[in-house]
Amino acid sequence: MGRSLFDNRDITEKRKGWDMYHVSQSLGNKVKGIEMVIQSHYERSKEAYGNDHPDFKTYIKHWLRAQQECDLIDTYTMASLILRHGRDDQRD
Repeated sequence: MGRSLFDNRDITEKRKGWDMYHVSQSLGNKVKGIEMVIQSHYERSKEAYGNDHPDFKTYIKHWLRAQQECDLIDTYTMASLILRHGRDDQRD
């Protein structure tokens, strides 16, 4: 039961982030919404990574790189996130 309360909060924050992204007309709020989504993914990924978990600064760069292959985030929001946080340009 240790993580169940955290998981519920995590899911709620992720949902709030996507809602903020989809509803907002402001680029700043869209960016903030996606950052909430990324933070949610980051928190959930800690268990999977174990002791090799990257810090958030590294994680967000990896996440942004992976999402560029998808069409979930509009071009302006993605560009703003990359300018703000950078991007991992290494390809596997």
